[in-house]
This record gives sequence, C-alpha cells and structure tokens, in this order.
Amino acid sequence: VDLIGRLILMLPYLRDHPEIKIHVPYYYSNTWKPGHHAYEWFHRLGLMSRVVSGRIIARVAHQLDRMPCGPRQHPLQLLAVRDAGRMILAQQPQQSPHPQPPQPPTQGDRDRTVLVVRRNTTRRISNHQQLMDKLASAGLQVLVHDVEDTTPWEDLLRLWPRAGAVVAPHGAGLTNAAFLEPGSALI
Repeated sequence: VDLIGRLILMLPYLRDHPEIKIHVPYYYSNTWKPGHHAYEWFHRLGLMSRVVSGRIIARVAHQLDRMPCGPRQHPLQLLAVRDAGRMILAQQPQQSPHPQPPQPPTQGDRDRTVLVVRRNTTRRISNHQQLMDKLASAGLQVLVHDVEDTTPWEDLLRLWPRAGAVVAPHGAGLTNAAFLEPGSALI
C-alpha cells in the first residue's frame, strides 16, 4: 500500500512498456485477493495482468527503496494517490452493500469528526476503548477504520475525507492520509 504513490507516478512508463511485470511478495499470498487494499489499487489501475509472485528470474529488476513500516512519502506521491483514488471513484458505480456516506461533509461536520484507526495485532493503540469513550464524551463524532475489517475499498476511500482529525498508529496504511482534506490533523 505504501508504494502505491510511486507506482502511480510510474503508470505512464508502465503503460508504454507492457512487458514489465510487477512482483508481489510472497507474504501477500494469503491476503492478495479482492478486498485487500493493494489488490484493489492494482485492479483499478489495470495492472492485475502484470502481477507475478514467487521466485522470479529477470534480466533487470528494480526494487523500490523501503524503510520499516513503509517509505517516506514525497508530497507528489500523496497527491498522485489522492488524484488517482478520486478518479477511480468517479468512474466506478457504487457497488458496495454499505450505504454511501453523505457527500461532501461540511467543514463544520469535518471539524467535529475524528477517525480512529484500529489495529488488533501489531502497533495497536493499547487504550483504544478509553480513547473512543473520551472522544465521544467530548461530543465528537467518532469513525473507526478497522484494518482487519473487510470494509470495501471504495468505502475506505470515502471514509478518510470525512474526518477533520485521524488518530492512528504509524504504518503503511497512513498512505490513506492522502485523502484527508486540507487542514486535517494526523495524530
């Protein structure tokens, strides 16, 4: 997910060179299916036929630079992710069984809305429920993005812009911050 920004910037080159394949690491083998965030990006960008996995032999291989928990995102990469997501959403009919959130939220609604990202395994917020209770008692609307949930990809892209603030552990999923509106807080 964290490399999607760089992948989007390389789309024109990839489209001009259809022989180029994209290797998906073995650790995605159990999760690489419809609904997985990265899978949905590849599918919507028309790159699924280019994906290979397992051991590969290549004349040339390009490995994108990574750091633990994802690379440093350049602002242009985040803008590319945001613009590509908006373009994809505009082209796709609403297919989710979940109702679409009101669009667009007003600035007043956004200012009173906090999105809390919940992880149940590593890098989780240890006092998640206390945080939720405090935010609700302060009169804020609290939205939850549960990373282990199977929330449809389109719904996640519509969820993030509704928040005026996001509380989340660090990690690649913060690439979704590209969908926050200007002036939103990321904690």
